[in-house]
Amino acid sequence: MKNITLLLADDHELFRQGLSSLLLSSPHLEILAQVDDGNKALHGIKLHQPDVALLDMTMPGMTGLQVCRELQQLDLPTKVVILTMHDDLLLAQEIMQSGASGFVLKDNTFDEVIDAINCASRGEIYISPSMSERLTQREDKISPLSARELDVLRMLAEGMTVKSIAAQLDVSTKSIDTYRQRLLKKLGAKNSAQLIQYAVRRSLI
Repeated sequence: MKNITLLLADDHELFRQGLSSLLLSSPHLEILAQVDDGNKALHGIKLHQPDVALLDMTMPGMTGLQVCRELQQLDLPTKVVILTMHDDLLLAQEIMQSGASGFVLKDNTFDEVIDAINCASRGEIYISPSMSERLTQREDKISPLSARELDVLRMLAEGMTVKSIAAQLDVSTKSIDTYRQRLLKKLGAKNSAQLIQYAVRRSLI
């Protein structure tokens, strides 16, 4: 079996070192670089062009999702597997729509990480089984956030008032109220506090 080359990006050093040790125990895996933020991950992928990049969803600089989207624009051959601790259905859908070859929940087994790497290297898609079933069941009920909805979500999470958001986006306060209601519905949130929690998970603030 041909060696699969990897780049590993995670800002939690203990987790990254532990995962690195486990990966190196597999004879067909070779780690070309390890980094601790999204900007370094993007630079490292451009430099080394590994077969697969394992990217933490939430990192300083750029999120794993942002790095993945940048790679799509650059049309590089590296496949991306996102690692995340959040079993959020909307986030899972956004990851897959970003061009990632898969994602693995951090509390899942190491074997799943290996499976995801092997699938990605073959040009296949891997989704953690626990999330795959839920995504299939709710696929027709989930719609991704638009760019404007993400803007409104970020501003709400930063504590801006409806009036100030409306002024900055040059729309009516009624429009912002409509966006807020749409966000609550799409994210299954009950209040603004839960919207803020989602924004934190997405590293929007």
